Amino acid sequence: MSGREEPMIVTKPTRDPAHNSQVSDSAPLYAEGMPETPDTKPSAVELNQRIRDLMLRSGGRLSGQQRAEYQLLLSRWAAAVREDIVTAA
Repeated sequence: MSGREEPMIVTKPTRDPAHNSQVSDSAPLYAEGMPETPDTKPSAVELNQRIRDLMLRSGGRLSGQQRAEYQLLLSRWAAAVREDIVTAA
């Protein structure tokens, strides 16, 4: 054992609001012990780090649940980047 405890991932059915489509029946509610609330939307940098962490944890080979998590994080990252661009303009 590495002495590092793996983060707990809580899941629930989730819809991708950007595309109004079902993402997964078990897409993560949050990962890395960081609950998301409407008041604390993660930045593009934070979401990018979560994507990198997911890829490192998986060794680059995603399970079905991890792929759903990746797609959700990617969608949220893209929305955060768009929001940053609008804010900068």
